[in-house]
Amino acid sequence: MRSSLALLLLAIPAAHAAVSYASSGGTGTCATDGSSYGYTETVSTTTRTIVTNLCPNHPYFVINPNTPYGQSTTFSIPAKPVILTSKLTSTTGQTALTATGGGVGILFSGAYVFSAYGGPQYGTLSSWSNSAPYAEGYTFDECGCHASTSTSASYHCHVPPSCLLQQLGQTTSSHSPQIGWMADGFPLYGPRGKDGALLQSCTLAGKTYGTSAVCVDPCNGAGSINGGSDWVSDGYTYRYYILGAYDDGLQCKAPTTYGTSSALYYPFTPACLRGCGSASGLSGMTACAGATTAGTTSTFSPYAKSKLATNSAACAYSKLTLGSASPSSRTSTSSSKADSPPEDTVAAPPDSQPVSTPKTNGVAHLAAPLAVMLMLAVGASAAF
Repeated sequence: MRSSLALLLLAIPAAHAAVSYASSGGTGTCATDGSSYGYTETVSTTTRTIVTNLCPNHPYFVINPNTPYGQSTTFSIPAKPVILTSKLTSTTGQTALTATGGGVGILFSGAYVFSAYGGPQYGTLSSWSNSAPYAEGYTFDECGCHASTSTSASYHCHVPPSCLLQQLGQTTSSHSPQIGWMADGFPLYGPRGKDGALLQSCTLAGKTYGTSAVCVDPCNGAGSINGGSDWVSDGYTYRYYILGAYDDGLQCKAPTTYGTSSALYYPFTPACLRGCGSASGLSGMTACAGATTAGTTSTFSPYAKSKLATNSAACAYSKLTLGSASPSSRTSTSSSKADSPPEDTVAAPPDSQPVSTPKTNGVAHLAAPLAVMLMLAVGASAAF
């Protein structure tokens, strides 16, 4: 058993040895040290243009196994986002993402943001127990993400990206840094709000959304535009948050400890977009049809974010190892190492979701059964 397991484990890094990796910003298999990463932003009065090959700026570990692939792609999103006045407080926003696959946002580290929709085999997203983190979280790498195919750009995150948060200086007592953009042009932040509070949806937290409530609306957002608070001064009157516990961004074991997350932080990434308008390259945007309200302050001027450095603090690929997480590791009360909301703020759903061949937003993880067998073998080897 031990010798067979060793050969299986060695096969993963060995498979990378003969690969010709993509250059910085180029096309091809993403380099395991983050050096293939490419990202630029430019802004005009109306449009933010992002060009990236969607390779991460940090090492990654293949578990499902689909290898991140780089493919230069241009995205256009509003530079000055707006919200239909009639949709400011809608519980489904402008566009529901509960059955939307593919990228709905972009992280500064080069990864897509996907909604928690897990594909048609799980149905329209309605709870933690039919979400992508629940079904696939044990295949998220040490940084909290994974790819869904090895032949086109697909590396993405459903939960807080721990390596990016660490690189951008996240602490347990401060508001999260901005980590990317959503398709409607509003900024996306990490999981912490005012004074470092680990955020939940107001519904699960048992609170009423408003200026005094430290929680997010049904679209995972908060801001003065719809009766909430602006916890940061970024020129926007609304912003999104990606919810959940996260690792320190330095760990060398994959998968991430909190990949499957918990019911406390549902729906993890935004489940709807509030903004409307024109965008290209991302899913979920719909045209404005009616009066709109500006999503920025009166003095706001669009600004471009710079390309990040390669994340050298994240664990080097040569040191990454496969942990023993598996579908059975799910828990309805997973919490952050630092803090978490009270566990009695939400009822635990039944742990009965079947695990077959997982898909990420409609794209089959064809080799997922091999990953599960490998992880089971890791656990079984302890008995020999």
